[in-house]
Amino acid sequence: MVATDYKNSMAVSVTPDVVFSAITTGIQEWWSEDYSGTAAKVNDEFTVRFKGRNLIKMRVAAMVPNSKVTWECVDFYIDVPDVEDKKEWIGMKVFWEIGPSSLVMTHEGLTQEVECFKYCEGGWAHYLGSLKQLLDGGVGNPYKAA
Repeated sequence: MVATDYKNSMAVSVTPDVVFSAITTGIQEWWSEDYSGTAAKVNDEFTVRFKGRNLIKMRVAAMVPNSKVTWECVDFYIDVPDVEDKKEWIGMKVFWEIGPSSLVMTHEGLTQEVECFKYCEGGWAHYLGSLKQLLDGGVGNPYKAA
């Protein structure tokens, strides 16, 4: 069996510029309120944190306004006892492809063979659902900072 990257797609009813804004300047509205940095242009870096020491730091690797955004993970830590490689996202990329009525996200390297897959798959399902809520109704469900 060939390992496949995690992928999620959703229909959107908002314009591409609204989707683009959500994944560049609105990250704290759908992913984590514990957010620092910026993601508005290529080479910007931002960090999202969750429950204690869990963190994800991304660098914007590429961008085509209202069409595509690529993030590259430059730091990662998952505080889960049964995951040995606590930094396994480092070097992975997340691709966002914005269409006129759709958004496709691909997390390159996040496959079922990755130790944190079950946790990360569940996390992405939740936070992409939060992004969908933000796009559909104006209010997401990000991780709430303490």
